[in-house]
Amino acid sequence: MSFAALLPHTCTIETRTAGTRDGQGRLTETVTLTTGVKCRLAALGGNSKDAAELELQARAVVATHKLYLLYGTAITSSDRVLTIADADGITLITAAEVEFVKRPTAETHIHHLEVLIKEVA
Repeated sequence: MSFAALLPHTCTIETRTAGTRDGQGRLTETVTLTTGVKCRLAALGGNSKDAAELELQARAVVATHKLYLLYGTAITSSDRVLTIADADGITLITAAEVEFVKRPTAETHIHHLEVLIKEVA
């Protein structure tokens, strides 16, 4: 069985990048949406409203969920995850901030990424 078969949910990843300056000198942003990304959502603390504090790379991270993605999925800690849904199209989370992306190493898993997210209203 491939790892992709273990990803029953889909999400949209929102990436914002700095653009050019507009006519008034303000910096514009470019927003890119990557839709239909296969994932698996797991609540931390046994309840989606519980928060887990984890010490990662010398900084405290508050996360409500862990998201598993296929290795090679483009995602950074400055992205947002939108509309996480199950196979029936039922929305599980409307929006979440990416708190931390745990990159795999040669000694660990090379078939997936683990992403800590914080659900936002």
